[in-house]
Amino acid sequence: MKLELYRDGVTEENIADFLTQDGQLDLLVDECDSLDIKVLLRHKAQALGIPVMMETSDRGMLDIERFDLDPNRPIFHGLLGNINLESLKGLSNTQKVGMGLKITGTDTLSPG
Repeated sequence: MKLELYRDGVTEENIADFLTQDGQLDLLVDECDSLDIKVLLRHKAQALGIPVMMETSDRGMLDIERFDLDPNRPIFHGLLGNINLESLKGLSNTQKVGMGLKITGTDTLSPG
């Protein structure tokens, strides 16, 4: 396995290199906290046909989006609707939690 560190994280400026430098990724594993980057990663992965696997810290939820098999699949399984990437920048923590709950659902959360 080849590993390359992105010490400043994935950004709009380096996302193309992250996904395709030295050959396209076989699988994108998402464990980032930035909602706008999560959405951007999925849009780019969808366009390139790269499957996405996301792990959440709450109860070890694992989510798979098979953009390699279904490139027309809506990101986050359509749970966020038609989301505008720019609208995600600068959200308050309360707003971010609300968006996150749309993705993970409230019925599977840990009790506290």
